[in-house]
Amino acid sequence: MKSTSISLNEKNTVVAVNKSDAELGAVTLSTSEFPAAAVMTTYGGSRDMLEPLMLELQAQAKAIQSGDTRLVEAMYANQAVALQHMFFVLAKDAKAAKGTTEKQAMLQLALRAQSNSRATLQALMEAKNPRQFSVIKQANVAHNQQVNNGVAPSSREKSTRPAQNEVFVAEADDGSTTLDA
Repeated sequence: MKSTSISLNEKNTVVAVNKSDAELGAVTLSTSEFPAAAVMTTYGGSRDMLEPLMLELQAQAKAIQSGDTRLVEAMYANQAVALQHMFFVLAKDAKAAKGTTEKQAMLQLALRAQSNSRATLQALMEAKNPRQFSVIKQANVAHNQQVNNGVAPSSREKSTRPAQNEVFVAEADDGSTTLDA
């Protein structure tokens, strides 16, 4: 079990950590950079690239967290182009396919790539121009709707004021009836 000592630079940033190999392995496995780097080296690269790739991914994540979205925009644009190219190749191969089943399978894959390209472009547009939202305090959606904007008295508390929509009937001294709204 070898261990590394902790070192801080002049900005109090950790340069090295004093942990055993097992502890360093646990910390490494629990980061978000490790799985991404592992997948990337599995599909194209070598194990020697794992640590430098993790450091690059960490730097890119920090840039995005600080508000620099250029990397995200470039990634979406490049993915959309790659998916569009996949659509083109699959559609071309479907035309050349001999059997109906093979042709149908190729066209389904082509259309799925095209759909994913469209979705990626939509995500790019939403990343560049986030949707505006507003908080609506009151929405009148019913045809005949009564809205009482105020605090309702508690059930124990007797209201000294009559409700706004009640009509009072009063009888005058001469026997006539008057309505008071």
